[in-house]
Amino acid sequence: MDTQKRKAAMAVSAGRIAAGAGFLVAPGRMLRAWSGIDAKSTPAARMVATSVGVRDLLLGVGLCRALQRRQDVATWLWYGVAADAVDALGALRDFRALPLTGRLALPVALGAAAAGVALASGE
Repeated sequence: MDTQKRKAAMAVSAGRIAAGAGFLVAPGRMLRAWSGIDAKSTPAARMVATSVGVRDLLLGVGLCRALQRRQDVATWLWYGVAADAVDALGALRDFRALPLTGRLALPVALGAAAAGVALASGE
């Protein structure tokens, strides 16, 4: 992977780590912005926020470590593509019920998935 692609992959990693940490540190704010649901409202909502946070944090850290160790970066990118695609499908399915911030997350998820495909395919 060339230097420019490595920098782009590191940016993807940093974004995932930031999003994951956000869901773990401020689950109420993050889940409310993403879905309109207050994570403090039910134990199930807190569980979802925690699951999403851990998922993205692990995907980001795994990608970062693979980049640092010059190991299999493509696999970590494809894992992220799968997560982003599922997020995008969920947002499309329930688009009308989402708050504006949740609707704006759709192009972010699609963009992240597209970046992951481009980077993983070109490795």
